[in-house]
Amino acid sequence: MHRKPRNQLSNRYRRCGGGSVATASCKPPAALQLAALLTALLAAPPLIADQRDERLPPLFGHLAEARVQSDAIDAAQQIWTIWTQSGDEEIDAQMQRGAMLMQRGRFAEALEVLDAVVEARPQFAEGWNRRATVHYMARDYAASMADIQRTLVLEPRHFGALSGMGLIFKATGDPEAALSAFEEVLRIHPWAPAARAERRRLRSELGISL
Repeated sequence: MHRKPRNQLSNRYRRCGGGSVATASCKPPAALQLAALLTALLAAPPLIADQRDERLPPLFGHLAEARVQSDAIDAAQQIWTIWTQSGDEEIDAQMQRGAMLMQRGRFAEALEVLDAVVEARPQFAEGWNRRATVHYMARDYAASMADIQRTLVLEPRHFGALSGMGLIFKATGDPEAALSAFEEVLRIHPWAPAARAERRRLRSELGISL
């Protein structure tokens, strides 16, 4: 994927300083705008990559229909395993190194590694998602959101990236948009524990009946 997503969300975040909290002049879009963005992303087919693995559709079906949380968590773990397999040993080794550096708080080094991953494999959704996570941990919300959008263009079902979007909206003071993002997570993964907790908390905060 070489083209940049062009939408109001990414443009607003480019104007925000990296990692800064949104202000009245630099505020994330409201829930309605987020819903429109997600609708557009989810309507577009993935652009071909390892996230097109033929094992994924039945796993997502099981994830959506699971009757108990343990079954859903098992399906989600299998999905994550497939997502992180690039099919290239060198890329996989770089992903592991990036994760190790991120866990140690060495964000600048982790970003160097993941920059190389997304440059080498721009159609590998998890490379973008992993880099979005590092940007988020470094409090560079604008860069994180841009990478989340790249992830979702390649893999619209990426509940991890959607959760990251919700966390960014929460951190930048837009609870309505955060709630919309977490509700989208739960449409795909109804048993996601963190998303369920965030939805409950945000509905309470917004005065929406639980």
